[in-house]
Amino acid sequence: MLCASLFFVSSVPSRVVRAPCLIIITAYTTGGGDINFDIKVMAAYRRFCNKVWQASKYVLSKLPEGFTPAPKLNLGSLSIPERWILHRLNQASLGVHEALEAREFSKSTKIAYQFFYDELCDVFIENSKSLLSDGTPEEQKSVEQTLYYVLHASMRLLHPFLPFITEEIYQRLPRKEGDAVSVMLAPYPTFDSALDFASSAEDYELGLQCAAGVRSLASDYNIRADGVGYIKVSTAGSTAKVGSQLADIKTLSGKGISDVKVLGPDVDEASVPSGCAVYVVSSEIVVLLQVAEQIKDLGAEIKKLMTKLQKTDVAITKQQELLGKDGFEKVSDVVQTAEKKKLLDFQSAKENYERTLEEFSKLSIGGAETKA
Repeated sequence: MLCASLFFVSSVPSRVVRAPCLIIITAYTTGGGDINFDIKVMAAYRRFCNKVWQASKYVLSKLPEGFTPAPKLNLGSLSIPERWILHRLNQASLGVHEALEAREFSKSTKIAYQFFYDELCDVFIENSKSLLSDGTPEEQKSVEQTLYYVLHASMRLLHPFLPFITEEIYQRLPRKEGDAVSVMLAPYPTFDSALDFASSAEDYELGLQCAAGVRSLASDYNIRADGVGYIKVSTAGSTAKVGSQLADIKTLSGKGISDVKVLGPDVDEASVPSGCAVYVVSSEIVVLLQVAEQIKDLGAEIKKLMTKLQKTDVAITKQQELLGKDGFEKVSDVVQTAEKKKLLDFQSAKENYERTLEEFSKLSIGGAETKA
């Protein structure tokens, strides 16, 4: 620890060395001879360890007393969120296997990390709260079994990278017949074709995009309570997909949103609420959030949006120039993908600003006519 105190001179406490050294080493094993060791990255993985512990604690607290794991999941009773998380677990298991077989240890770590942190914790566990509180007894039992199944599999998936924490949590899990006495002896998760719910996962991710749109707008306009969102859908197919997930979308939109409604293709433009900020999800789906009450000076807000739009235009031009440079096609696939995503993000932001400006301009014109 003295060595740690000497070398870790930033604001990060030296006790961070208690974080999982194996996951750090694995994350930095990219094939080179040198390791650019960053204590702040170690601190981030330390926070991940805490996330694993807290998420596991939450799942165990939601299992009823005397809970008995089912020998097999009842696939016929699964909700869309359950199908999605099982599909993502399946894909993560496949990805980790492929990466380990190719000796791409950094990639395998990232796949396991992203599944547990971004998908299990940030999405499914959050969604499970409403499923457990508002669902029928049968739905609640199904969610409990799914939470257990995914946590059990996650401990086995993460074990090579987090040996001590996963063993401790595994020992606290309810046991079913045939379970190994230690996670070290338990079978490693593999791809299971029975859990390949690609279609359901695609539908659920559409709902996730809608929830992300509502959250983004609520953050932009500082809406912390009583927010009302609308999802304008132009086709019957998308209306059915979004409508069936409305409760999940509301849950994942954040505590500041009190209601989310679907506006189907039969709703004309004149019936769409005025004074809404706009987030474009796709050519068929647009998210709206009522923000008129949050705007004190409409002219200033329009001016602010126009400034953002101009900056976004500049960013798009620069990004297009970067992608069009000679030799760009020779950079790694990772860099190309990241830079192309930046361009798509800028273009999406531009469309959002333009659509919101249209809505605010209508509000401005309506106000001027009222005064006249």
